[in-house]
Parts: sequence; C-alpha cells; structure tokens
Amino acid sequence: MAPRIDIVGGAIFVALALGSLYQAADLETGTLRSLGPGMLPLVLAAILLVCGAALLLTGFLQKTPDYLHAPLRGPLLVGLAILFFAVTIEGTELGPFYIPRLGLAIAGPITLILAGYGSSEAALRELTAVGCGLTAFCMALFNDLLGMDIPILPAAVNAILDGVLGPDGVLRAAYLLLAIIAGLTGVFRPAQPADA
Repeated sequence: MAPRIDIVGGAIFVALALGSLYQAADLETGTLRSLGPGMLPLVLAAILLVCGAALLLTGFLQKTPDYLHAPLRGPLLVGLAILFFAVTIEGTELGPFYIPRLGLAIAGPITLILAGYGSSEAALRELTAVGCGLTAFCMALFNDLLGMDIPILPAAVNAILDGVLGPDGVLRAAYLLLAIIAGLTGVFRPAQPADA
C-alpha cells in the first residue's frame, strides 16, 4: 500500500525545516530588540517544522481515503534530481567529501533524465532528447542572451577548451552539441520489428 500524501508532505516539511535550521545555525539571531540575520530563517524554519509535524500527526491519526494514497517513485526521483543538480552544477563540499563541478552541459540533461524517470512511462531516448534540448535552450538563453555566469562544463575541461575556443566559443559549442544530440535522439529511432 502506498503511503498517504499528507504523511509524505509532512515528512518533507520536517526535513526542510531541519535542513534550514542546520544551515542557519551559524547565523547570529540577535534579540527581539535587535534582530540578527539568523532570526528570520529560525522563525520560518520553526513554523515549517510545526506545520510539518501537525501534518504528520493528522496523517497518522486519520483514516486513509483512497484518493490520498501517493506512489513515492515520482516525488523521490524528482527530489533526487533537484539534489543532484544543486550539488553538481558548481560542485559542493559535504564535510570530508567533495563533489566536483559538472556544469550545466552535463548536470542539466542528467537532472532532466532522473526527474523524467519519476513517471512509469519514461523512455530513455525521449528523456535524452528533451534533457539535451532544454539544457541547450537554457544555456543559449541564460548564458548567451542574458549574460548570466552559469558554469557550463567541468572546470578542467573548461580550462582546456577555453584556451582553444574562448569563453563564448565554449558556450556556443556546448549548446550546439547538445542541440544536435537532442535532434539526433529525437529523429533517429530504432527500427521496429514487423508484426508477425
């Protein structure tokens, strides 16, 4: 039996609140007369924690109607995809562990493929085409047209290619390559066997 959606939602709220409290632990809260930068995150995390705990409690105490059951595959894979993107786009240090920077050209398609597998109807070829196409579009829009500084490639690869193509050349080569991959995976399909 799938867990109730309000129990899952309450657990997510509690986890977000605890994560926020942990991240804001180093900030000075100050006093009520002189608020510090940590007061607002502390208050919001406490409110989120109370709401999540209340949602969890009501979820456990009430009888479960059929429409409140939720499969976990979708939310878990979408959450995992968001976490993957957050820690790999620029690289992250997690205690003694270091997760290297992958950049948008690699982290973007993998994130969309992971999130797409949240559906039971997911197919790798279509997800690859959509992931590469949307990532190419985002790179062209945010980096090229809007001039935002989003990392494109892993640092070592970017350093090598930057000397050859220049920063704009690396960006345009990356999103053109992703657009070509998206087009090829979307256009060329394996031959279907004839019905017997």
